[in-house]
Amino acid sequence: MGMSISGSELQRLMCAATRACARSLESGARIDPFGADPPTATEVAITVCAMLESVGIEPFELGLWRSWGRPASRGQAPGDVPAPGRSPAGARG
Repeated sequence: MGMSISGSELQRLMCAATRACARSLESGARIDPFGADPPTATEVAITVCAMLESVGIEPFELGLWRSWGRPASRGQAPGDVPAPGRSPAGARG
């Protein structure tokens, strides 16, 4: 694509896009995150693996989490599910 974005700007954009997409999906919206010009499956896999690693989630754990259903369907607010091995804000361990 030839686009050049600094590392810090990419991080800011990824955080904002991820949070906005999660909020939309948790509210019940049916959205296509990529629209008419999607990235390749390889680009998505590389990015998703880096995102999972960044928050301490193994791909297996993602599959397990998906099998449990979305947090909102269990009466929890979006964001209430901490990454594995991490405590929710304010929790005592």
